[in-house]
Amino acid sequence: MFQNEQIESKILDKQGNNYVNLEKMIKIANSEPLFKLSKNTQQDMDVFRELGNLSAHKIWYNSTKKDIETLILRYRAMIEELLYKAKVIN
Repeated sequence: MFQNEQIESKILDKQGNNYVNLEKMIKIANSEPLFKLSKNTQQDMDVFRELGNLSAHKIWYNSTKKDIETLILRYRAMIEELLYKAKVIN
């Protein structure tokens, strides 16, 4: 979405070489007027970020199919909205 709207610089670090972390990127996306993300997508992006964060960084936590099954419809709706906003799909 940032690339499509030619505002990728908003999610780059101060040196302009690397992307900011996902938490910061989500905050920026949620406040970006060009995107006009739905409230559900705004909330759900952080839910899925946290699930991924736990799975990647907590040594004693493994996300299971059961953890994800209850969220699958919300995940699909969020991803589709983001794809439409990025103009990847019409």
